[in-house]
Amino acid sequence: MDDKELEQSLLYKVNRYSEKHLKRIPSEEEARCAVRYLLHEDPDDLGGLTALRGFVYQYYVAIHYMIEMLHEENAWWSEVIFEFLDDVALLSNEKIRFVQVKTVREDGQDRHLKASTLLKRDSGLDSWLDTLFLNLPGFELRLNTIPTQCNITKEFGVQFEIATNASYDNKGLKCYAQNDTYQLSDIGNIKDENLAANLNKSFIKKIKEKGKVVSTETIQFHELAKHDPEWFLQRFYLNHLGCMTNLKEKIIGKLSDYCKRDLGSAKKVVHAEFQSKKRLSGDGLFYDYVARKVFKQLLLRVIERTHKDDLPEKMLLVFNKSEITEWIQDWQQNALMDIQRDVEQAVQRGQFVKCFEELREEIDASWNTSLKVDLINTLGWMYDNLEHEVINGNPYVYEQFLNRLFYLNNSQLPSLQRMSDKFYLKESLKYMMICLAFYPDRNFLFHDAQLLFKQGRQGDEAWSIFTMYNAREKENYSHALRKIISRSRDCMFTQSLQQTYYCFVTNEDKTPSVLVGNDPFAALIPITHNHDADEGQIIDQPQHIKFQNQDKINLIINRFNDPANFRTFSDHQMREAWHKLINTKDE
Repeated sequence: MDDKELEQSLLYKVNRYSEKHLKRIPSEEEARCAVRYLLHEDPDDLGGLTALRGFVYQYYVAIHYMIEMLHEENAWWSEVIFEFLDDVALLSNEKIRFVQVKTVREDGQDRHLKASTLLKRDSGLDSWLDTLFLNLPGFELRLNTIPTQCNITKEFGVQFEIATNASYDNKGLKCYAQNDTYQLSDIGNIKDENLAANLNKSFIKKIKEKGKVVSTETIQFHELAKHDPEWFLQRFYLNHLGCMTNLKEKIIGKLSDYCKRDLGSAKKVVHAEFQSKKRLSGDGLFYDYVARKVFKQLLLRVIERTHKDDLPEKMLLVFNKSEITEWIQDWQQNALMDIQRDVEQAVQRGQFVKCFEELREEIDASWNTSLKVDLINTLGWMYDNLEHEVINGNPYVYEQFLNRLFYLNNSQLPSLQRMSDKFYLKESLKYMMICLAFYPDRNFLFHDAQLLFKQGRQGDEAWSIFTMYNAREKENYSHALRKIISRSRDCMFTQSLQQTYYCFVTNEDKTPSVLVGNDPFAALIPITHNHDADEGQIIDQPQHIKFQNQDKINLIINRFNDPANFRTFSDHQMREAWHKLINTKDE
């Protein structure tokens, strides 16, 4: 579905709701904000748009009854119809319930319902109770056009409900707020009962022409409704579902119970992984997590199916039990995969956090006092930038970091980890910290590059760009260089770089596969050239890459950390020496 079309339809619905219920049309900014929160963020957090919570509340009520439908012990209906008969209608072969959603501002002073609120008429039989009860004759007239799979006959039971976030503040409403069986039997004995009497009152409608009253029309409730008000009120339930946040939590709780019953053994592997990583504790949080994922998907599905008022296919407004069951089963599996990914991301992030903590302890314990401030500030900057990426919409930054560092690719998949990889990661972070400590201005380049880039500069000088590949003692130096050169030629971002960059190769394998002394061919074929010793020089190296051995950074560590050193990374002469070092060709 086209996102722009969906957003435009919702904007229209927000404006129509506001005009009808709030007596005003919100500003374009307010309407777009409401749509954005509904589609992309948490609808509970509408900020200052509290008046538009009622718009979202209607969706919550519909979803509430869709989830109730899955619990057979509580629900007799097999279909939920949204915004066709009334706000919500519940339907089976033998019964129908009309549900009208009415809300009050949760931040307002008048948060309690009164009988006068339910009975207020403006231009006809248009009070809350009038419109709710008059759904019945309208339904009977349109019975053959109702888009449903139920085989409805005229011998069906009828129920009426106002679902609201408001509590009642009237003794006369108490019996209706307790009538959850929809079978009130002693309505005639209620001393303070005035709903029936007021519904029976005639409404005098004024007929106007050119602004002048030319005649009147008397409208009687019982003539249109075909039943006395008492008949309707006996079947009426004033259902206080709580504020928007509470209603959502009720839905999540019901979904969580359903998921717990439905998932069964499917969750065991993932749940065990959660427990082992202490990501979530207990079944409750596990199922709550799944339920929240499912709730969001169901909300979006309802919005997508009902966003147009002129839907050519009215069956889209009908949500039946079997399709909702299938959807939830699919979304549960997706949620399990999301959980697995979240666990893996937590593991990857946990490795980084542990390395940063250990490096900070190492700086405090082992480094020259004059260098500690520069190093700790640089280390903190590195951590903050990685976290900043996560907060700003890239939850895979740690996976990408590891895949660039170890595999020279930009994959978002968790990297294949070995026990020793934590050591290599820590070493790499330490070397990066040393490089960046020379520069007050620095960046990580989070692009679609296959190499792990960072840059630094001071003042108006040009940026110095660095990248790093950790061979993890699996490749020798020459093999690592060939791999880097090959990947750099395949990487569009790397090819777009116009300036020279420095590539550090760390933890290469220094063990030759065959020692010369053990070479059985040595006595037969005289060795005239040691290719291993000179292999790095016969590689066709691109001019814009200056390869660096980790020994250069080790030299910095050893020289700087000498107790006799009182200079810092920001010292001008030290920075000049650093630039001279990295521009010196390796022997």
